Amino acid sequence: MDPQRQYAQLLTLWSQGSKMFRRAQQLSDHWDSQWDAWWHLGRRLVERGLTVVPVPLTPPYLLVDIEGQWFTLCPPKGANTGVAHRVIVVARDDVPALRWDGVWNTSWSLAMRLGRHGWTTLGSAPPPLESPLCVATVDQALTLLGAMRRKPALFRQLSAQHWIVAAALMRHPGLRLATASPLPASWGFGYDPLTHEAWWERQDEDSVQKR
Repeated sequence: MDPQRQYAQLLTLWSQGSKMFRRAQQLSDHWDSQWDAWWHLGRRLVERGLTVVPVPLTPPYLLVDIEGQWFTLCPPKGANTGVAHRVIVVARDDVPALRWDGVWNTSWSLAMRLGRHGWTTLGSAPPPLESPLCVATVDQALTLLGAMRRKPALFRQLSAQHWIVAAALMRHPGLRLATASPLPASWGFGYDPLTHEAWWERQDEDSVQKR
């Protein structure tokens, strides 16, 4: 997004946010901090180069254009109202950082950290196979999203139980981690049946080089 368009987006978001604040004050005798928080999240997304439209409802919604498709960012209680389309839930809790339970859920801390590539990856991510996915920390979630961006076809093949391990191994080639079963050798993963440990034998631009 060019600087002029980004500035115009920030002005629009500020204007819409101000209206939302006033409405929240009129509807309630006490200040509802959720409006302020969501406005700041919207501003962060615009700064990352995304187009954002705040929706003045209760609970708050943010419509976000991710690679030509509109997604709805909302708190957990707004996910099943029938209003939202292509939902990504943003929870105020910090743990877990990322979860799949039929829709993608991020923590507030992760949402504030994600850049354009991260949101694009999340918007296009395949549903995990076989079981729910729960990623505890922001660092683990960022590592996972980075691996998914580079090797999306791999994660369409892996069951959810292998996602976090596979991402960590791709980030740190040569690292050995215990796995319940082998990871696909065709993607460069090695496996020791005696120790039940897997590792990644390749390198890419985001791998952390061992010194």
